[in-house]
Amino acid sequence: MKLLFREALLAFRRAPLLSSLSITTIAFSLFAVGLFGLVAINMRQALRGLESRVEIVAFILHGTPLETITLAADDISKFPEVFSVGYVNEDSALAQAQVELEEFKDAYRDLEINPLPASLEIRLKEGHRDAASVAAVAERLLGFGFIDDVRFGREWIERL
Repeated sequence: MKLLFREALLAFRRAPLLSSLSITTIAFSLFAVGLFGLVAINMRQALRGLESRVEIVAFILHGTPLETITLAADDISKFPEVFSVGYVNEDSALAQAQVELEEFKDAYRDLEINPLPASLEIRLKEGHRDAASVAAVAERLLGFGFIDDVRFGREWIERL
């Protein structure tokens, strides 16, 4: 081991510029590989975070009785792909929109009637957040007579 260090110091003294360039090149190469690995890990975590936020929103026709919605929510929660089902009434939808879309607060103040429909927010289990599973659940939701529209961000899910 001592011989190795002695030879390295002698080579560094004989050609200091060449040795410095070699050390710098190796350091930059290791830095680039480490940076690439760090970016790859962060991207993977970001994609997992996006995948966990996949949800389906089923908009309910105005005038649908709450009992019908509750029974349907129980049925939907029994789908094998479904993790949870939440009901959002018209007033909660308006309050949520006012919080999330502050730029329209003047328009919300001028409303005489609430234009936002009630909805069911469906979150899926971890193994069922791919595009095919989400689309299949959305199709089944459209089979309920009181569901007006189903939204789930098809383009984003297909990219994930």
